[in-house]
Amino acid sequence: MTTRGKREGLRRISDPSGGIRILAVDQVRFFTEALRKRDGLEPDRGRLRDCCAALLEGLASEATGVILHPAFSAFDAVCRSKVPEGTGTLVRLEESQEAGRTARLEAGLDIGRLKAEGLSAAKLLLYMDPQDRTHTSHQLGVLGRVGESCASSDLLLLVELLPFRRAGEDPARYAARFPEALLAAVRLAAPQADVLKLPFPVDLERAGERAASDALLELEREAGRPWVLLSAGIGFDLFRRQTELACAAGARGFAAGRAIFREYFDGSEGEAFLASAGRSRMRALAAAGVAAVR
Repeated sequence: MTTRGKREGLRRISDPSGGIRILAVDQVRFFTEALRKRDGLEPDRGRLRDCCAALLEGLASEATGVILHPAFSAFDAVCRSKVPEGTGTLVRLEESQEAGRTARLEAGLDIGRLKAEGLSAAKLLLYMDPQDRTHTSHQLGVLGRVGESCASSDLLLLVELLPFRRAGEDPARYAARFPEALLAAVRLAAPQADVLKLPFPVDLERAGERAASDALLELEREAGRPWVLLSAGIGFDLFRRQTELACAAGARGFAAGRAIFREYFDGSEGEAFLASAGRSRMRALAAAGVAAVR
């Protein structure tokens, strides 16, 4: 990460000490399902936009960066007005997809436009199965093209890597191969990424903290660049402990959504939840990262 634009992008999504606290509000598939369940209606584009805006208004002041959806928040004036000055903005590039599907980019997105609009970084999710050569070749091809575009525009690129359960695969077998699958994915994709967004490498409750810490240190060595922990929608208390362990091993911070704001969708007091428990959770995660590196 030697270019001026990429260094500036990293600075904009970090705090002065280098910590990264990213709020992900690009999860439009989850928003759609949650609003449909709560309201009994199919949410339209305006309702989804309002949901993104409410999450940003309630929580973005506690974040160093926010991941925005290109169709509902990245280029929407209402949503952009909810992002505080000094908080970095990242734009999701990929279409919504089921786990394991090959990546497809959102139609009409132009990396040069993202840069011209003043956005801080691009974010690309790749589901990875390094043992599947055809699938991996496609994913790395998409990453290569995106990486070239970001390099030519001097825009920071955050890459999210997720192994996935194969069709019909036994859950225990998947859990057993997950740590090595994640490491293999990092080895293949990290050279094209400026920042990585990675899952916790083991089941903390089963493996225990010592094994988890060893796995995290290995992940840190393979990453070779700044990385943040993703929440994968787990409960907040578990994610807070994961964040502390990940930051102790070298992670810069976290990128999370549902672990912080899931209860916003439970009833009519959503904004009150964001202003109280939601912000408290963001601060607790920030404190977990600070405590880990003392």
